[in-house]
Amino acid sequence: MNNTRRITHTERRNQLVRLFIQDLNTEQGENFIGLQDQVEVRHNEILQRIYDLYYESERAEVNANNAFHLAVSTIFRFGEAIKDIYMTLLSENGNDHSARVALNREIEALFPSASSRGVLKKISRVRNVYEIFSAVGPEKISRIRSVQLSFFSELRSRDIDAIKIACGGNFNNLLYQ
Repeated sequence: MNNTRRITHTERRNQLVRLFIQDLNTEQGENFIGLQDQVEVRHNEILQRIYDLYYESERAEVNANNAFHLAVSTIFRFGEAIKDIYMTLLSENGNDHSARVALNREIEALFPSASSRGVLKKISRVRNVYEIFSAVGPEKISRIRSVQLSFFSELRSRDIDAIKIACGGNFNNLLYQ
């Protein structure tokens, strides 16, 4: 049964990866919400309510999308800062493993009240976001429509590679090369 659960989780993640790739490969600003006046309604009050709710829901979606895109953009910038410190530590320590260990220690020290595991999970999500958008372009963040922030925590290296390949990514500017 546990194996069935894992397959289902993997299939769901693969489906989200495909949707995410579609998001990144579409053009900006497509809005799929529409309300057409096909049904004749005698009650102007109900029509006014529908009209108001339509625009209210549209504004709510724009605000939610803007908040999500801001969150992903902030995580991407966090990744840029982590790469900067990583490159410094790499030159000081001479190898990737030592630089990663030092990086994790330094970041954990910044947040003494946070659990070590929580900080490492955050770094992992930041790394995934940074690797994707440094390869495909941070301007594509605004195209995301199909996933939530937790999606980035669930990605595996092969998922990230598939996204970068499918979206014509640049592989020269990656964190932890």
